Amino acid sequence: MLKEEHVTEAFAELRKQVGAEELKVREPQLRYARFVARAIAGEEGPYALEAGTGTGKTFGYLVPALEYLRIAPGAAVIVATSTKNLQEQMQHGELPALLRQPDGKRVPRYAAIRTAMLKGKNCYLCAEALGRNFEASFERTADWAERLAWLYLALRLRDTHGEVENIAPQVADRLGGALFGLLRRVTADRACRHGKLPDRTACVYPAHRKRAEEANLIIVNHHKLALLPPQLLERAKVCIVDEADRFPDNFRSALARTFNARELVEEIVEPLLGGPSTMPRRPEEAAPTEKERTRRPPEGLLRELDARFSDEEYALWSKIPLDERPGATDAEQRAYEAWDEARLHDLVNHAALLHQVAEAMHDTPAAADALLTAHLASAAAAAAADPLRRRRALRTVRQAVEAVREPLLVSRNAFAGGRAALSASRTRSGAPAVSAGRNALAG
Repeated sequence: MLKEEHVTEAFAELRKQVGAEELKVREPQLRYARFVARAIAGEEGPYALEAGTGTGKTFGYLVPALEYLRIAPGAAVIVATSTKNLQEQMQHGELPALLRQPDGKRVPRYAAIRTAMLKGKNCYLCAEALGRNFEASFERTADWAERLAWLYLALRLRDTHGEVENIAPQVADRLGGALFGLLRRVTADRACRHGKLPDRTACVYPAHRKRAEEANLIIVNHHKLALLPPQLLERAKVCIVDEADRFPDNFRSALARTFNARELVEEIVEPLLGGPSTMPRRPEEAAPTEKERTRRPPEGLLRELDARFSDEEYALWSKIPLDERPGATDAEQRAYEAWDEARLHDLVNHAALLHQVAEAMHDTPAAADALLTAHLASAAAAAAADPLRRRRALRTVRQAVEAVREPLLVSRNAFAGGRAALSASRTRSGAPAVSAGRNALAG
């Protein structure tokens, strides 16, 4: 069991072996570390500890955590920092200062302890998705920025273990929309299927996650702590939350999902409609910029979506043979879909029956032909199901767009009215009154 004496002994030994400035004898830090040791060794439950600037809090909880892991091999401790920058600082600053001697060798006291850092999936590239985007980035119509963006991310995949944090400002300025557009398609949270890759055990994020699952000390941030996989949470009997006053807000933020108009179109609308709009643009109408697409007025976006959905729905109904095509009324179309669904049900049952027959004939000379017939029947059922599902999906999305149209317009008009009233008030009061109001609010 972890005792306070273990912590006192560890500080004394580490001062001799690593010589870190932060490990000089400081009584407040020792009292802090002893309390952490008592909390780790005590009954299960939450403990809270506050200390002032300069106490040495980070080493004050890392040393007891390392001592606990030294005494309990196979255990796991999760340390959650408030931000990713502090996570990086701990992984590349404080931890090496405790675990490495000046000559670079591992401190013998903690030689068996494995550490790992795990961030959110949006912080990692998906190697498979980057490969899938190679041809699009280097096709004849692609410009130099798209090609350089792909090469840059490929180099990051090699040099940074697939992380996409801390992109140099010069690179972001030069590659701009091409780089961030590609990132939206190849980060692990959007694209990773967690599959195995040639000559690799796993893709980038699954590899990082596997290392974390096998580590003893896992460094995460508040957001990632809220979304950790069960395998990690079950192993870790101790969790240290740094800057815990920020944790409730960060926890709620991690569980929330926000998106803008561009993401709505790219992640929901485009896949449903089979790709970007191919409608010709008038010569005088310039293509919208990234900023304009993101900040598109809601009524304009809704009108465009409704028009595209209508065109796609009309195209789907037009593909039905004339002798089967229903009228334009909603009742006629629903009646046709009920008949179409019954026909699809028969096709699926027929394919399932053929697979059963093929399985029963697997030892006969006709086994190959039976299996081929079953596969063809399954493909026919899938092909028949696709138009029905797309029509229903389009109808559902159109209804959703229609449902949000009026509330959005009402909110927008109310907001515009409020801004107009505020502007009129400022005009009547003059600039000094506005400044005084700001000072009053600040006070």
